[in-house]
Amino acid sequence: TFLHLDYSQNVYKELISLIKSEKFDIAHIHNIFPLITPSVYFALKASGIPIVHTLHYFRFFCANAFLFRNGKFCELCPLKSPIYSIIHRCFKNSLAGSFFVCIYLKKVKSRSYYKLADKYICLTEFSRQLYEKYGIPDKKLKVKPNFCKDRLKDTKSQQKEDYFIYVGRLSEEKGVRTLIEAFSLEKMRNVKLKIYGSGPLEDEIKSTVKIKKLSNIELLGFRPREEVVKTMSSAVTLVFPSICLESFPMTIVESFSAGTPVVASDFGNMKNLIKQNHTGLLFEKGNPKDLAEKILYLYSNRELAYEMGKNAREEYLQKYTPEVNYNLLMQIYEEAINANK
Repeated sequence: TFLHLDYSQNVYKELISLIKSEKFDIAHIHNIFPLITPSVYFALKASGIPIVHTLHYFRFFCANAFLFRNGKFCELCPLKSPIYSIIHRCFKNSLAGSFFVCIYLKKVKSRSYYKLADKYICLTEFSRQLYEKYGIPDKKLKVKPNFCKDRLKDTKSQQKEDYFIYVGRLSEEKGVRTLIEAFSLEKMRNVKLKIYGSGPLEDEIKSTVKIKKLSNIELLGFRPREEVVKTMSSAVTLVFPSICLESFPMTIVESFSAGTPVVASDFGNMKNLIKQNHTGLLFEKGNPKDLAEKILYLYSNRELAYEMGKNAREEYLQKYTPEVNYNLLMQIYEEAINANK
């Protein structure tokens, strides 16, 4: 597989055979790494089929696909050279793996594989700007966010309580250490936090909660989605302390759909999704004291938090429903078909 990351003749032949057996109006690609490879572009182009590709991550430009290294935003590969991916072992901390992915990135760049689709879907405006910066033509880039089902169809039944909620993976890039440190501060000891999820830092967090006697923090692990959404809808806010870019944080949109505002780090796509003082608050990335201040501000101004929740709900209805998403997608398909003529 590593020897054919950039092109596979077998995949090409299989796709050509598939295309000949059916009639396709358009092809919508989501992920081609590592198995499908850019061969899919050539098979579709040879068959005259319009191509739309949703860019979920930065795999064309970054070895780990997240533009994230050692806890920080990193643009060495897209702006300088993929050779840095070998130096820093960016692909799964493997020297060999990083070597092969580096070769893949070099070929992607030299052969402009990232320009072959008729339209590329970016999940946010922030991501669109990065993709344009890295070389994808502006005319090919379209912004269409993800969507979620309506989590709160009966807004009148919503009852807010006095806790905050975190939902997600318990790992370094998600900023959970900042989260725990914020709720460990003396002034935060009476503010309740419910944590849903698990991950590599789970044992560390359990130990910290036990040693520091953080009775205000409740670790709930994995629970049924219905329970999580119900708890989310009654929270003062969702807390989203991620220190990485985040492709498109679905938890934020789910929180909006549940009529709950979000307190998030002022970085990457979080900054793009949350309107300061309207659908939530932004705090300085990695700063537990600033996070605590934002939490306490809304904890003490519950009516303001409730108004932000109503704004968040309206934001969901305007931008993130299945119906709105479908209409956007059909427009992009039409543009791709016209561009392919």
